[in-house]
Amino acid sequence: MSDSQAPEAFAIYQGSANGFGPPVGKLAIGERGRIDLLEAADGFEPALRRVIAAVNSLDELRIKAPPPPDADPGALYRRTVTRDDADLTFAIGAFMEQKYDLRLVGV
Repeated sequence: MSDSQAPEAFAIYQGSANGFGPPVGKLAIGERGRIDLLEAADGFEPALRRVIAAVNSLDELRIKAPPPPDADPGALYRRTVTRDDADLTFAIGAFMEQKYDLRLVGV
C-alpha cells in the first residue's frame, strides 16, 4: 500500500481448533502500515487494542518465508519487512496470523 492510498479495511477472525470462527472485529491499515481498530465484538476490544498497539510499535515485521531451493530439509526461514516495503499490508496479515492467530480478510 502506498502512502497516498486510502486505508484498507479488514475483518478480523480469531483462530480456533476448528479453523477460524466468526469475525471478532474490524481494522484499517493506513499510511506506513498504521493499524486502527474500527470495531470489536463484545469482550474483544481490550485484547485487540493490545495486539494493534504491539504491531504498530514495530519498525519491522519478521514473517515466515519459504526456504531457498538449496536449503536443508526442514529448515525454517523468516523475512524482514519494513514499514516502507511494497508488500507491507500482506506482511501485517501474515504476522498477525503467525504471532496472534488472527486472520485478516479484506472487506
